[in-house]
Amino acid sequence: MNRKEFLRQLRDDLLQTAAYIAHPLIEDDLEKMERVIDRISGIRWHPLPEHALEGEAAGALQVKEVFVEGKGLFLVAGEKTGAFGNECTQCRTVVHWLPHVKRFHCFLCGKEWSPLDGAGNLRLRRYPVKKKDGTWYVGLRE
Repeated sequence: MNRKEFLRQLRDDLLQTAAYIAHPLIEDDLEKMERVIDRISGIRWHPLPEHALEGEAAGALQVKEVFVEGKGLFLVAGEKTGAFGNECTQCRTVVHWLPHVKRFHCFLCGKEWSPLDGAGNLRLRRYPVKKKDGTWYVGLRE
């Protein structure tokens, strides 16, 4: 190993050591920033029932209806996991999940939406979800 290779290796090792030291500090700061953003935006995180997303690892589309803090939500697990309100934003009636066509449908205004490809004219309220320590959480506005 010549001097140039030695100095290059020394530089890489020092940068790697600094990254290992700084990683927990940065991670803590990011977690604090997330809490501040949630507080400013008025989002409060609620744990979902354990059985709510049990088949999410399978990759197939799975839709379940749950109630969190008195709000009805559809949990959609598949390629992407998401939570949607169970009422039509247009006419405020309850939306139904039709598993045989894999679409949400509002029977009052006749609008539909597919979570697979996003096709359709039905608009549902989207809620943020996150997984922390093996538990799924949904963010609801206070």
